[in-house]
Amino acid sequence: MSTPYQIIFGDKNQIEDVESDYRFYKKRDISNIPQSEWLFEIFKDSMNAKIKSLGYVVFIFVTLSIVYYEIVIVQVSN
Repeated sequence: MSTPYQIIFGDKNQIEDVESDYRFYKKRDISNIPQSEWLFEIFKDSMNAKIKSLGYVVFIFVTLSIVYYEIVIVQVSN
């Protein structure tokens, strides 16, 4: 048997899924795990920085678009 054949048609009970507990659709029980405040603060600062940088990029894009289209309108009208 080749390896792809074993992967597709192999015995799933024999090969244990090592990531079965970490699937994205599974709800994790974190009720008994202590949560740290500083982790939330780091996450909040990180998200604020991302939002601020996105605002800067959008502002630069809009400004350059306005200038570019204004130049194009002047060139076309002449």
